Amino acid sequence: MQQWNFPSRADCLACHNSAAQFTLGLRTRQLNRAQRYGTETANQLEHLTKLGIFAQAPPANSGRLEQYPQWPEQVAGSLAPPASMTALARAYLDANCALCHTPGGPSNSGVDLRFHTPLEQPGLLNAAPAKGRLGPAEGALLTPGKPELSELYLRFKVRGEGQMPPFASNLVDEQARALIEAWIKSLGMGR
Repeated sequence: MQQWNFPSRADCLACHNSAAQFTLGLRTRQLNRAQRYGTETANQLEHLTKLGIFAQAPPANSGRLEQYPQWPEQVAGSLAPPASMTALARAYLDANCALCHTPGGPSNSGVDLRFHTPLEQPGLLNAAPAKGRLGPAEGALLTPGKPELSELYLRFKVRGEGQMPPFASNLVDEQARALIEAWIKSLGMGR
């Protein structure tokens, strides 16, 4: 049986905050990709522009705009070349976590998970978690090569106290969990 959770207004405002400009909508780099429309494939931004969806149309050449890599199931059928694991993981963190984990955001962890923020930022690699631990004492927020010692990963795979996101989520995103696990393991190579 599916369990539904309806966040309160206060819960909503935890994410719909001034750092997120009160919206949690799609970003240009999420829409700037090939998408199937029936039997045709077209750039999603260009297609939405032709439909008159935007009050202010994006530049005509979508190739000049940044884009997230496409998820593996979107690559099937040759919509796009496979992306690197790091690019996929960083895009996921940016789209799903950086709304709170950003400068001025409601998370007081000090971690910035935006797409272009270097991993070497203070307070992430091998740093002690600021909000308690789910894992062992020798763990850190992000322990390269060791997802089982990385709070970032551990919070992905639990539901309940300590989970991320902290509410409005009752199921683990298994595809994202597997991606983050593999990405953290890959960070241990060559370090």
